[in-house]
Amino acid sequence: MKRILTLLALVALASASDSSCMFKKLAGLAKAGWQKAKTGFDKPQTKATTALAGTCLATAFALKHIKDNTGLNRGTTPTILPYDHQRDWADVKKICIENAKNLYSPLVGIEEIGHGLRMPEATTQVMLVNGTIVGLIHYEYTKKAFAPPYGFIELLAIDKKQTRRGYGTTLLTSAINELQGRSVSDIELLVYPTNNAARALYEQQGFVIGSPTRFVIGDSCVLYRLTCENTDAQKQAIWRYIAKQRIQSLNELRETSLD
Repeated sequence: MKRILTLLALVALASASDSSCMFKKLAGLAKAGWQKAKTGFDKPQTKATTALAGTCLATAFALKHIKDNTGLNRGTTPTILPYDHQRDWADVKKICIENAKNLYSPLVGIEEIGHGLRMPEATTQVMLVNGTIVGLIHYEYTKKAFAPPYGFIELLAIDKKQTRRGYGTTLLTSAINELQGRSVSDIELLVYPTNNAARALYEQQGFVIGSPTRFVIGDSCVLYRLTCENTDAQKQAIWRYIAKQRIQSLNELRETSLD
């Protein structure tokens, strides 16, 4: 009975633990119990031991499978960091090549993407899980005369082996929050019509089709737009910016006419 309670306690502890060492320990105990039970299987008193060992072994592997596939066994939570070209480009390049078929970016070609990621007027962030880059996002904050500032997401890519774990949503949400904090009126992006997974992700985040199609780099792309729900203070900041631009433009015209 003590052995049964001990093994059950190990099962419970393993299910609550994030450490893979507990899985190894539990699996090792179960394997040892299984082998020991097999040697005396013809003895009635060992049949219960055999069944218990088999149950513990199955439980250990089931728990490990659950943790491996839900991300709980990866050691760390996702971390978003600013892109560093020297540190990150090799991994980012692999992700971009893997996603080349569905990856839309105004920056054509892998090397041009590498150059674009270093543009000072744009922001690039990478997501790390357990020290490995699993995705990136690249976006711009743009100001134009007589118009509110807006954001444009140039690139969002996730390692194909790391999809369906919420990494794309996390990166996209991070970019949206940062752009909204800078009082943009809209955030836009382009996506291939056949990239259904990406379109579903953007629509879940509130993006709607802003234009049926747009001819870009020889391909038909769908323009998605997210209208930001700015606070009154942010709206006032936007209109102050527009008024400032108009005054500046009028002053320039006045100076030109005086000349």
